[in-house]
Amino acid sequence: MGIKKANFDNARIIVIPVPYEGTVTYGSGTKNGPKAIIEASSHVEFYDDELDFEPYTLGIHTLPEVNEDFKSPDEMFQYVKNMTSKLAKTGKFLIMLGGEHSITPALVASFSEIYSGISVLQLDAHADLRDSYNGSKYNHACAIRRVMDYCPVVQVGIRSLSLPEKRYIDHNNLPVFFMKDIRDPDWIDRVIEKLTDKVYITIDLDVFDPSIMPSVGTPEPDGMLWRQVIELLQKVSEKCDIVGFDVVELSPQDNNIAPDFLSAKLIYKLIGYALYSSEMTERNSKIMITNEEKQNMTYILQITDTHLNLTSAIKIDPEKSSSFGEVLDRYVKIIDKNIISPESAKNLSVIQDCIYKIDDDGNLLDLYEGIILKHGDDVVDIEDETSFELIQTQDHRTFMLLDINIDRSQITEESNPYGYNIRKWKKNCDVFEKFVYDCIVNKYGSEADRIIELSTNEDCKKFLKAVGMKIWESDFELYSRFIGDKIRFKDPSETLLNIIAGRGGTCTEKCSAMKLITDAYGLKSEYLLGGANAKGPFPEDALRRMLEEMDFTLGKKYMLYWQHMALLYDLDGEDVMIDVTNGNIPFLFLMGNDIEELLRPKNKKSIKVKMVMDEEDFYFHVVPQDIPENLLSAMQDWIEDVDLINVFDDGLGLLITKDYFVWPLMYHEDEDKLAEYDWWLERKKKFGNLELLDNFSLPGTLVNEFKEKYPQKFVDIVESAEYLSERYNESYRESADDPSYNVAFIFVRLEK
Repeated sequence: MGIKKANFDNARIIVIPVPYEGTVTYGSGTKNGPKAIIEASSHVEFYDDELDFEPYTLGIHTLPEVNEDFKSPDEMFQYVKNMTSKLAKTGKFLIMLGGEHSITPALVASFSEIYSGISVLQLDAHADLRDSYNGSKYNHACAIRRVMDYCPVVQVGIRSLSLPEKRYIDHNNLPVFFMKDIRDPDWIDRVIEKLTDKVYITIDLDVFDPSIMPSVGTPEPDGMLWRQVIELLQKVSEKCDIVGFDVVELSPQDNNIAPDFLSAKLIYKLIGYALYSSEMTERNSKIMITNEEKQNMTYILQITDTHLNLTSAIKIDPEKSSSFGEVLDRYVKIIDKNIISPESAKNLSVIQDCIYKIDDDGNLLDLYEGIILKHGDDVVDIEDETSFELIQTQDHRTFMLLDINIDRSQITEESNPYGYNIRKWKKNCDVFEKFVYDCIVNKYGSEADRIIELSTNEDCKKFLKAVGMKIWESDFELYSRFIGDKIRFKDPSETLLNIIAGRGGTCTEKCSAMKLITDAYGLKSEYLLGGANAKGPFPEDALRRMLEEMDFTLGKKYMLYWQHMALLYDLDGEDVMIDVTNGNIPFLFLMGNDIEELLRPKNKKSIKVKMVMDEEDFYFHVVPQDIPENLLSAMQDWIEDVDLINVFDDGLGLLITKDYFVWPLMYHEDEDKLAEYDWWLERKKKFGNLELLDNFSLPGTLVNEFKEKYPQKFVDIVESAEYLSERYNESYRESADDPSYNVAFIFVRLEK
């Protein structure tokens, strides 16, 4: 759902949207139900005040919509049953969103193969007990009759049925609770008495009264109200094991989003009810030890940034850890290398810079407003008293753990990119200063000592040209995201270290590294944004809204304007524009009228660029700095798959040099691989040559030429294959039962 993204493997809950609408006979629109519910779910608060729990922390993964063109309801049933049978065997908690009610029998059939003695609780205005309707036994009017082929059903909220259905109920003595029955005080207890220990729940939203749920095909009057339904679901969850559920028959209405939100809220509440009990049992089953034993234990603080998935472990003194605030001030804000491993110290250094405000001198201040501290699943305040949990490892060692997770999703304050850069610079000052000095010496020789003082505008220009050219000469590459530390998008410091190590980055990474250097040397600059065919006017409001809402569905017509990044320097009133990207974008070092022609609001000129395949016109724009700064922040912290998006969606591949382009080819079977290779061969006339590398130990002629010219790049690209494949499968493979993606490489020799 739209509540909180989790990948399939880590999610406990799997949502299956099935927008099937093949048998409706009155009000249509149920095919739009799953999408409306998912969109509404992004506005549901994470915290459930009734349960004092955040159900989303269990992990909710939403599969793509089942959009098959079914020729009949019978074909739909078989398809959904086959799919859900595989999913049910994973042990995940399955939720299906309709669409019409005819989808329910398929999932119940799947669960009946897994669980013996299952029963179904149906909440519905209609009995849906016809044996056949309009020539099909899988019509939505027959949904519950088909469910009863697999297990018993208890019906609640019924207030519309045919005479044959009523006779069928009476003849078979079926447990049906009509609306008139639920006015009795003990009606919920009587419902539960009819259910088995394991229960599947199907909710047709027309069970609700039309006053709160008008968005259904047949809004029958005198329905159930919110509290009646919620109390039933709560008590069922307390007495029975809910194994899965579906919610069907939402027909969204224009200009009335309340029913969509009610549906999403209902699902979130039912997730909480269904899984809360087992979660609390697990949480409360902790080993108890005596106070004397605790005094001899090792005490460990484990702190995790949930967005970067970085963890640091620190040995602490429990006598100096009475509150969470004391722990943060003593052990997180200050790194003591005597009580922490080098790897944990490295991770903690990154975490520090994300959770604390930073002044212009690079010093840490207070925590950002909106930081959420979690101890287990509990949200805690810095004044709260700490509590430790006994942990026993597989080799029977024991220690006391204080586990803190930091959620930065609700931060309300702006960061200080300048102070961030200064702080990062200070951490690697010696390495960075040597790099800068070597750049100037290599270009200007004996003038270097004078230039680096930056006493005149001319020396500042020479400084910028020497350093900028060196960064431009570094690789335009993304292969390093999948080797070494596997950083999905590098911050300015990480990029500069990567360049010093002989690799490189993308335009945004290299541009931010250049700004890191010049911020440290006191040169005033601002980011420029642009892209291919992004002539203008600059869509400031649309891009800012995307970043504020983290919603990038407004389209590429706007995102063209931040495809590319450059820098504009102000040297005591004189402008200098620099583009350090490379990737066959020329090194730009412009002044005066050349800048004006590129940056004027109207009739601006472009730069002709051919990165790989086609020549394009690149346009540049002067922009409010919050947009590029927040864009960089989003890519560093918040866009989960930015590594893959840049490689595949943005078409950047793994490496672009003046003579080669390397593209990762992801495939299931050999025929998939060869089909994409044929696509490249059809475009061969645009290149000098190309070659497929699918056996890394047997490169062909072209790849051998690349290997001889760039031996380390070849080693790095081949090394990237393993983690690239892992990341791609993690993000794009929908189910653990689906075949894994493999990786090969297309090496393209570019035309001179």
